[in-house]
Amino acid sequence: MNWDVIVVGGGLAGLTSAAYLGRAGKRVLLLERAENLGGRGTSRNHEGFDFSSGLHALYGGGAAAEVLGDLGVEISAAPAPIAGALISLEGSTHAMPVGFVTLMASDLLGFAEKVEAAKVLYEIDRAPIDSVPELPLSVYLAAIAPTRRVREVVAAILRTVTYSRSARLVSARVAVRQMRRASRDGVRYLHGGWAGLTAGLARAALHAGVDVRVAQNVERVVHDGRVRGVVVSGQRVACDKVVLAVGPRAAESLTGEDLGADSLVPMRASCLDVALTSLPVPRHRFVVGVDEPFFFNVQSEVARLAPEGAALASVVEYLEPAEHGDRGRLEAVFDRLQPGWRQTAVRAQFLRSITVMGAHPTPGTGRGVTTHVPGLFVCGDWITSGVGEILSDAALGSGREAAHHAVEDSGHEREPARARVA
Repeated sequence: MNWDVIVVGGGLAGLTSAAYLGRAGKRVLLLERAENLGGRGTSRNHEGFDFSSGLHALYGGGAAAEVLGDLGVEISAAPAPIAGALISLEGSTHAMPVGFVTLMASDLLGFAEKVEAAKVLYEIDRAPIDSVPELPLSVYLAAIAPTRRVREVVAAILRTVTYSRSARLVSARVAVRQMRRASRDGVRYLHGGWAGLTAGLARAALHAGVDVRVAQNVERVVHDGRVRGVVVSGQRVACDKVVLAVGPRAAESLTGEDLGADSLVPMRASCLDVALTSLPVPRHRFVVGVDEPFFFNVQSEVARLAPEGAALASVVEYLEPAEHGDRGRLEAVFDRLQPGWRQTAVRAQFLRSITVMGAHPTPGTGRGVTTHVPGLFVCGDWITSGVGEILSDAALGSGREAAHHAVEDSGHEREPARARVA
C-alpha cells in the first residue's frame, strides 16, 4: 500500500500529528520503535502508585489545551494547589510570594525588597507580552530586578514553570508567558499519570483511521530530492510524505540531513520519585529551591497517583546542559524536607538525566517543522519556531503544525523554517 504520510514516532507529537492527518482524510501509517506508545508520556503502576517518566504538568491556555480540545481528547486531572507553596533558601523554608498577600506576609524579603518584588511581579503579570523582549531571561531579570535577592527569588519561580536552569538560554518572553499561564489558566496534574494523555491521543488517531504499529524499527527515510518512503527492518515502505516525531539526533540519523541538531542545547533535569506509605511532613508539599535548583512536589495531594493515605513525592533538580543528576543530592532534599521518609518509602525511581527540551543559544530563535527536503517534516518538544511553545505545548503544537504543512504541501522545495518565535 502506498501511504500518503508515514509518521515515525508514537510519542505525544507523533500521535497528535497522525490524528490531524487522519482527520484530513490522509492514509496514515504511524510507526513506533518501542513496544508501547507514549515515549516520555508514559506511566507504570506499582502497588497502587503511578510513576511517570519524570515530573509532568499540563499548562492551560497553550497549544496542548487547544489540541486536546480540537481532537476531543478528554483527560482526568486536578488543578495544582498554590496555597501553602514554599520557597527554600539557605536550608529554611518561607512562604512563596505568588501574590501581594503572600509577598507581604513572607519573611523571605525585607520591606524594600518586597516593594521591588511587587513591582517586578506586577510587570511579569501585566505588561503587554509583546513588550517583553526576546532576550535571555537572565538579561531581562537583571534589568527589572536590580536587587540580587529579589532577582534570585523571581528566577527560581520562573525556573520552575520553564523546567530550565539556564536563564541565559531561555527567552524572557517565553518564560513570562509560561508564568502567566500558570497563574491565570492554571496547571493540572493528571490522575494516573501521563499514560491517560497518551491513551487519549492514541484513541483520537485510531478513530481518525490511522494504522498504528509498535515494535517497528525505522532505519532510514528514502528521499532523492523528495520523500519516497522509509525502510523498516530492511523493507521499503512507500509514501509521499514523512513526519519525523523523534529527537533531533535521531531525525538527522534517519535522513542523513542537517536538521539543526548541533545548534540545540539540551536542557536537562534529574528526578527522584518516591512512593511513601505516609508523608512525614505534610506541610512540605510544594517547595521551590532558590539557592539550590530543585522543585519538590507531592502531586498525589490532588491527583490520584497513590493509594488512600499514601503519597507519591518527587524532587526535580534542574541541570546545566552538560551536567548529570546525582541521586545523593536529591535524597538530601528529601532528608531536609521530609525527615523520616526512608522509614515510609516502599519504592523509588531515579532518573539521572531527562532531556526536557532543546534550547537555541539565541533565545527567540529555533527550529520549525518544515525542512529543505520536500515532503519531510519534523515535530516534537524541540520545535519552537512557528508554535512558539515549550514542553508539552511544543510537542502537541508542533505535531498539529507538521500535519497542517503535510496536508498543504505542494511538493516544491523549501528552506527550513527558522523563524523567530512570536
